Amino acid sequence: MASNPSRDARRLPMCLAAVGVLFSVWLWVIHVRTYVAPRSDSVCSINDTFDCTRVAASKTSVLLGLPLAAWGVVAFGALLFLIWRRSKLALPIAGVMALGAVVLTLIQIFQIGSLCFVCEGAHAASLALAFFVFKDRAEYTADWKDETTLKYGVLLPASVLLSLFMFLPRYWGAFSYKAPPPFPTGKTEEGFPWIGAENPSLTIHEFTDYRCPHCAYGSARSLRKLAQRSDVRIVRRQHPRLYCTVPAACEAVRVAYCAEAQGKFWQADRYLFENLEPRKSLDLPKIARDLKLDEGELERCFHDPKTQERANAEAQAAFKYKIIDTPGYMIDGKRIKLEELEEIF
Repeated sequence: MASNPSRDARRLPMCLAAVGVLFSVWLWVIHVRTYVAPRSDSVCSINDTFDCTRVAASKTSVLLGLPLAAWGVVAFGALLFLIWRRSKLALPIAGVMALGAVVLTLIQIFQIGSLCFVCEGAHAASLALAFFVFKDRAEYTADWKDETTLKYGVLLPASVLLSLFMFLPRYWGAFSYKAPPPFPTGKTEEGFPWIGAENPSLTIHEFTDYRCPHCAYGSARSLRKLAQRSDVRIVRRQHPRLYCTVPAACEAVRVAYCAEAQGKFWQADRYLFENLEPRKSLDLPKIARDLKLDEGELERCFHDPKTQERANAEAQAAFKYKIIDTPGYMIDGKRIKLEELEEIF
């Protein structure tokens, strides 16, 4: 029996779309583990240059309220169906996905500063798909208005995305900087800001660096846990890398202190973790606008030597307590590992 040339032309792109689905599922697993189980390292987290968890912890890993990996699963799945149907819709969708792959790779290189091997696997699948679909574009002749194509290639994927947007738990975030914290807040006798229980049975000192992506999802995990444990208090301690030996290393800490002076420490804490990029300098006017702070007072406080002295003292305290990892934790004056913390909190 003679082979069907149209079927042969679709075979490779369909396989590539299936591979794209698998890579996207893998990425989604990495994304979930990054936020839900921070101690679970990705197999492709090799160093600062090749680090999947750093990419997963960046704000660009979520698009329009959904993880990019979720978009990938749905898009590759829809494209697999459209290729099988020989739909004309396969061409523009493949083109958009290829363009997105290029843009996301550039973001990883120039904005995040790390590459993710699994991400690049999905991106390579997108680019190869676009190449083969456009190469054999004469095969894709089915009208996109076909009822079956519309039902399963357009409406079903759209319904899946809408359902995920409505019902998927926001495991990647804590509360937003745009609203007051949903838990009681205050200061310890030593002046450190706390959040959580007013009369705690467990107090955790969490040492973080606002430019550390691992701290971003570690602190978010702690704050999400507060919703389940009304007896726990989190005390925010600052552990800027380089111990403030370089003034720029403590800039974010100084912003947090100055926001605290205006009654918005925890909003600034969330804002800095969500928006601060490792390689970008601070934009004080924008921070003031976004957090609704007095810009002049923020500038004055930020450049006040006393603010830098406080940051230096915090850095030295972290050094004194021999806090090495970020995030680092202490309970009752004793250092504990994240694995130990997860057993009790």
